[in-house]
Order: sequence, then C-alpha cells, then structure tokens
Amino acid sequence: SPVLMEAINCNISEDLLAPRKEVSGITIDCEETLDIDDALWLVRDGTNYRVQISISDVASLVDKGSETDKEALHRILTLYLAGAVNPMLPNVLSESVLSLVAGEFRPTLTFTVTLDNYANILEYEIEQTCLLSQQKMSYSQVSDILANKEVETGLEHKQMLQDMSVVGSRLRSKRLGGHQQADNLSLRTDLIVPELMILTNHISALHLHKNQVPSIFRNHIPSVNSINKAYYN
Repeated sequence: SPVLMEAINCNISEDLLAPRKEVSGITIDCEETLDIDDALWLVRDGTNYRVQISISDVASLVDKGSETDKEALHRILTLYLAGAVNPMLPNVLSESVLSLVAGEFRPTLTFTVTLDNYANILEYEIEQTCLLSQQKMSYSQVSDILANKEVETGLEHKQMLQDMSVVGSRLRSKRLGGHQQADNLSLRTDLIVPELMILTNHISALHLHKNQVPSIFRNHIPSVNSINKAYYN
C-alpha cells in the first residue's frame, strides 16, 4: 500500500538530527512495549526540579498531507486491544524508526519544565531535540528500585526515580487540591508517567493559548460513575 511504501522509505538522516540539541532520557513502559513514544529525565536545581519530557517527533518524518498522515487522521488513535494493537502509524514507524529505543538517536520534542517544591511551574521551554535514551525500564523494575529491592540494572537512576515519584505525587496533589506533603510518604511508580504526561498536555494547552494558536482541546470532566468523560471544545 502507499502508506506502507512511505513508511518503509522513512529514515532518520544526519541532516535531521544535526541541528538539534542532544538530550538524555529513560523510558518507562510495560516489558513488552515496542512503540515507545516518551522519555523522562530530571535534574535537581536547589529546591526546584528541572524535568524533561521528550516525545517522539512524528512530524519530523511524516509530512502533512502524505498518505501516512491521511491514514493516521482517519484512524485518530492507536487502539490497544486484548492481545493485539491496532496502530495509528505503521509498525515500521511506531515500533522501529520513531520508537525511542535505548542507545539510538531519535528526533523528539522536549518539554523542559522547572517546578518548585510545590509543583508550581516556574518556567518551561519546548524544543526540537535529538534524544539518546539511556535505558528502557519497566514499571515493575522501577517499583522494585523504589521499594529498595535487589535489581540487576537501573540502580544508577534510583535518586532520579525517587525525585520523579515525589514530583508525580505533588503534581497529583496540586491537581486534586489536596495536601501535598502527605503524598510524599510513599514513592509511587504509577504516578510518574501519567502525571508527567498530564503536565506536558497542560503546558501544550498553555502554550497554544498564550500564543493565540487556534486548537481543539480535549477536556476531561468527572462524572457520577467516576469515569472521566472527555469532551472537545
């Protein structure tokens, strides 16, 4: 098909990566995940946290109006079904060329956010970058590290993972209007990726609004049966 032919011919050139600033990251997914599309990094800055969220830069390889773009627009999203994945982009892109594989340079969009001790956004920057992922980590591996269990790899990132967990807890507390310090008593792996993804979406919306860029926003509102319903505006 034309889509598959386009995808097969996509490759990451030196010209694409050369002008971009190089950034580091680690990825946290399920063990079997192949379509890795986000990487995280964190550096302490006094009492502040400088967080980097790098997202696979699909638009750097998939041109607007191309057959691949039109098919993706038709599909809208990747469906994760029981025992199968119905991808928005061909596997050769989502699971290979654009997947943030450890040790391979990949084009990314990086959101660098400085948060204070209460998870308030002090500043942010969005850049086209070149990511070199340091390690593919699993949720269970990160949980073991945070619980001080013995692991074979990943211990060099322990302090950073602890900081990410604290940031995730504080972001969640701030969102829910709760008491922030209480959440920091337990280090929770399940808050790292979701809360940093929500932060990235929040900054994207903030950036579009601030720069008066027309955009469709997907809003999530709590409903009576506790399932968050999405509506578009």
